[in-house]
Amino acid sequence: MKNILWILIILFFSGCTLKSVPLPKDGSALLVVPQEGILKHGKQGFAFFYSLTVEDSQGEEYYFKITPDTSKNFIVVDNLAAGNYKIVKRQRCLRIKAKTKDNCQNQKTKRITFELKQNSATILGFVFKTVQEARKDGKKGGTVSAKFYKLSINDLNNYKQKFMILENSDKWEINLS
Repeated sequence: MKNILWILIILFFSGCTLKSVPLPKDGSALLVVPQEGILKHGKQGFAFFYSLTVEDSQGEEYYFKITPDTSKNFIVVDNLAAGNYKIVKRQRCLRIKAKTKDNCQNQKTKRITFELKQNSATILGFVFKTVQEARKDGKKGGTVSAKFYKLSINDLNNYKQKFMILENSDKWEINLS
């Protein structure tokens, strides 16, 4: 009986994933960031979200947020124009309001570069993997690891196939970064 309940829960959450991507506008571009969220021993959800700063070739900075999720394969960023970019900064931020000066702290990140082309969706060649493990004894606390990992060509093609299932994905030319 428990197995049937878990199957129903998994089917419900898999139905809550990203189902469509924005339609292309003249000269627009999409950045598709593969992501994987893993919760171990915890039932409360992820404690942090991540704010990333990207810089274009003229030094202009843009921001986007990654909120780890066990049921989503991607973060789709649609506020960047076509051009060359690099990830220059990452912050880890508490998802709940706390009585601290600042709920965010700077973290080291890989200097990933990528190019966005007009009317194209570019799938980043790195996955942002977040693993959060609660303490096994049930007390508060635990560990969190969040990093970019280089994707193999097979894994990158698997993410491409998953992206191509989404509604409106056929309207975009798909590039692999």
